[in-house]
Amino acid sequence: MSRSLPQMFSAALEHHQAGRLERAETFYRRVLAAAPGHPDSLHLLGVLAHQRGRSGQALELIGKAIAAKGDNAVFHHNLGEVLRDGGRLDDAAVSYRRAVALTPDWAEAHNHLGVALQQSGQYEEAVACYRRALALDPNDPSAHNNLGVALQDLGDLAGAQESYRRALALDPDYTEAANNLGNALKEDGRVGEAVVVYRKILASHPEAVMVRSNLLFSSLCLPEVSLAEHAAEARRWDEVHAAPLRSRWPRHVARPGDRDRPLRLGFISGDFRRHAAGFMAIPTIEGLAAAGYSVTCYSNTLTEDALTERFKAASSRWRPVVGLSDQAVAAQIRADGIDILVDISGHTAQNRLLTLALKPAPLQVTWVGYGVTTGLAAMDYWLADRHQVPDSAEPWYQEKIIRMPDSYICFEPPDEAPPVPPLPTLERGHITFGSFNFLSKITEEAVALWSRILHRVPTSRLLLKAVGFNGAATQNILIQRFARHGICAERLEFLGGSSRERHLAAIASVDIALDSFPYSGGLTTLETLWMGVTAVVWPRETLCSRHSYGYLATLGLTDTVAADGDQYVERAVAWAGDPGRLAALRAGLRARMLASPLCDRAGFVAALEQAFHLIWERHCAGEAPRSITVEARAPRATASAT
Repeated sequence: MSRSLPQMFSAALEHHQAGRLERAETFYRRVLAAAPGHPDSLHLLGVLAHQRGRSGQALELIGKAIAAKGDNAVFHHNLGEVLRDGGRLDDAAVSYRRAVALTPDWAEAHNHLGVALQQSGQYEEAVACYRRALALDPNDPSAHNNLGVALQDLGDLAGAQESYRRALALDPDYTEAANNLGNALKEDGRVGEAVVVYRKILASHPEAVMVRSNLLFSSLCLPEVSLAEHAAEARRWDEVHAAPLRSRWPRHVARPGDRDRPLRLGFISGDFRRHAAGFMAIPTIEGLAAAGYSVTCYSNTLTEDALTERFKAASSRWRPVVGLSDQAVAAQIRADGIDILVDISGHTAQNRLLTLALKPAPLQVTWVGYGVTTGLAAMDYWLADRHQVPDSAEPWYQEKIIRMPDSYICFEPPDEAPPVPPLPTLERGHITFGSFNFLSKITEEAVALWSRILHRVPTSRLLLKAVGFNGAATQNILIQRFARHGICAERLEFLGGSSRERHLAAIASVDIALDSFPYSGGLTTLETLWMGVTAVVWPRETLCSRHSYGYLATLGLTDTVAADGDQYVERAVAWAGDPGRLAALRAGLRARMLASPLCDRAGFVAALEQAFHLIWERHCAGEAPRSITVEARAPRATASAT
């Protein structure tokens, strides 16, 4: 006995809801064979196609459903879901807005419109959408979590934490909200509390890979965690998340002629945009492209801007990989024939370490994005220099070390930088110290030493600038921390997030920068030096604690480098007492940087070519990775293996 149309559709729906997708598809198609324009079957077949990763088919089917029945809010909403997952955020917002217009009291549609707006950088509009969703359904933990993310993007860390806690009150096992709470606490400078949150999540959800990466990254800001402990925690990440994938590693065997053919280079990151890692990587990638290398960029972010366009222009192939499985991305990398794959994220946000854990390229190198060993057995090399990873630190790195001859990066002076003004103290009559690093880097140890400096230089002031200082609540936390060391609020000035141009101008308004520790400034210190301001630094064991030291050593400026906390104070006090020396250094810093290896893109790229060719030659000879030192910055310079 044949089934009626309603019976066939009901059977399709039953199979779909039970997760029997193939059976559901069979019945939807039977309905459409009998009634080709059946809008609900077109729509749900499109939803099913989206579930199975067939986005093009999903768009076509849901589009046909809308053409047949354009006043259905659910159709427009689900079209928005497919568009958003495909990175078409503006189009997705149009679909969500249509759904909201058709059903104004649908909380979920307001929530998802907020997500599309937030992902496209329209944070304030996203906040409005989330608040509307919560007004309609105050018990939706997802909307509370999403509101927290948007508030965090706007620098309202206190508001973000409150939203995450509300989400967790509604759903105590909401791992994403708990992880986000940890991230907000870290950004608020409460790193110890963040680590407690991450460890609590991992106790019940050891498979939470991003949480374990966040734990690793946050621990770099804790002075009490040694390099050996970082290495052990990174190896634990590899054991839990990456080791099960090793059986899937392909065999990478060099073929005759591989050694002498042009190298195919790949770069994978979530930071091909206006981000510290993006700014530090772009001159090198453009330089490699100009030198004739095939460069493929695998981008794991939906956020795109003017810097993204430069990465795209430098790429032989641009591969967006957001939303793709690790297996799919690894297969694409293999299909692209990448010889050397460079990771520019490490354990930071939007990383693809599980893709690298599948070993899709013969040689895999990590660079710029992270501050210590990744711990991955699949990662062959760390691109560093002798300042970042001295011989004594190398045993704690899973990777072999490529030591560049001077610095591990080259710096591109920012176009937005205003001219360097005269030394501020000459006009103000007092020294202004400054810190421009993230709040998570301002440890209790730093506050204690900075307070000692302020006591030793009684008329001095301290300018603190970070995104978190947009909110009074975060400012008050720092005021209280300094007050415990006898420093009154009147000696502190706070600035929040701003444009890069205003950020650079703020840096130029101080006389001396106080670098953070144990996580030092990276791009921040380079920008500080470019604005004529020297930094007092205290390098430790980890690579990320030695960034600032490395830049200063490359410039031949080590008079502000300290060996311990007491010397850190003495260095700052001594420089504060010598404004003539400060003014002279300030006036010549830009010229000094331009004449140094820090700004020598051609030299850096030439040295990197040497490094890449040497490690590739070892691979082609069937030799295991070994640490190498590039001896000179010249085409095909001599390099030695150690």
